[in-house]
Amino acid sequence: MDNNKITKSTQCITREELAARYGVCRRTLYSWLNKAGIQLKQKSRITPKELAAIVAVLGE
Repeated sequence: MDNNKITKSTQCITREELAARYGVCRRTLYSWLNKAGIQLKQKSRITPKELAAIVAVLGE
């Protein structure tokens, strides 16, 4: 998987993996998601559909 392109993921990823792709810690990622009004399912991986919504708001 190309780590430089966040939207290319067709698999579920962890919150840690997503935070790493944005170059921030998980807490910062959570803060960004909360400010954007994005709610993720608890204790689950981020689905490609959720990832697409995140990228639409936060960018690549």
